[in-house]
Amino acid sequence: MLWYHFTSIVVVAATGIHFFAKLAKGTLDPLVALVITMISALFLALCFLPFAQESIVKSTSSGKGMLLYILVGFCITIAHVGIFYMFKAGAPISLATPIARFVPAIFAVFLGIFFFHETLKLTQIAGLIMATVAVILITR
Repeated sequence: MLWYHFTSIVVVAATGIHFFAKLAKGTLDPLVALVITMISALFLALCFLPFAQESIVKSTSSGKGMLLYILVGFCITIAHVGIFYMFKAGAPISLATPIARFVPAIFAVFLGIFFFHETLKLTQIAGLIMATVAVILITR
């Protein structure tokens, strides 16, 4: 599969996170919801373990890799807490979700440019400007 196929999966799943979190708003304490969310994610992730392309022992012997993925897990957990409290506080999904998804995308662009030395084409820069304008218009 090409990278944009996986990106499509991320887009659908990320949309589901906000949709289902908004539907569940107020049904559970956000911290209880976080535990349920993380446990269900763990069980689903364990189902994928047999498809690991490298041996599990080799994968877990990389200290740097383990630390970086622990940090990914921390970021996912903190993001979910934020989402649950965002909706508990009454955030409209039509405004909060574009902000919560677009601003990290802009941060990722800058990280890509400055940290990973990626380059942008003029059309991509124009797209970022138009996307920025779109989010500003949506949130006004």
